[in-house]
Amino acid sequence: MNDYDKALLGLYGLSLLGIIVVLSDVWPLAAILILVLITSLVQKGYLEEMIANESGKRRETLDKIVTRLELFSRKLDDIRYDVGKEFYTIESRLEETRIDHQKEMDMNYRELARKIFDVENRLNATRKTFSAALGAMDDRIGANEDENN
Repeated sequence: MNDYDKALLGLYGLSLLGIIVVLSDVWPLAAILILVLITSLVQKGYLEEMIANESGKRRETLDKIVTRLELFSRKLDDIRYDVGKEFYTIESRLEETRIDHQKEMDMNYRELARKIFDVENRLNATRKTFSAALGAMDDRIGANEDENN
């Protein structure tokens, strides 16, 4: 019971005493006023109890809502954690795949460079052989012309 309720009960008591003192010679009117006063006091008590019950129900509903929101928040945090973990896993796999492809490309590049170097060496050897063959052919042609002359 708060201070306002105590003050109201005090005023009801004073009103009841005042009615009894002032209207003591008119008892039927005093009885009706006392009955009205008691009725309003009972109605006020009933309304206070109803307000307290309604507040309790609302508080319970609010507690349920808060509990559900906390559960939802925890589930959302779990989902966010799982998604972050999955992104990290995917990112790690992509990095591994990128590294593997980079190594494979480096190996292919080196193999291609080695083959190009082999082709250049063969071309140089073929050019030297062809030059030697042309030189030998020039020498034979020159030797045949000298014999024929």
